[in-house]
Amino acid sequence: MKKILTKYDHLVANQPTANTEMLLAFDEERDQYLWFQVGWNDNQRVLGITVHVNFPMVKSIPENRAIALSILLV
Repeated sequence: MKKILTKYDHLVANQPTANTEMLLAFDEERDQYLWFQVGWNDNQRVLGITVHVNFPMVKSIPENRAIALSILLV
């Protein structure tokens, strides 16, 4: 997951958005991964989660496994 999100982050970094940046956060101990954006648009704070993967939740609920697999295969 870390490798996949880092790859997409590098692709997006080549197309920057003014006054916002994409950030990655990895909690490998708890198997959680976050890709989000922060910044400013005029005087408005921008904060948006692009991807949040929580593998303990994915492992425990079959429907979530299917969603996670579809994301990984994109």
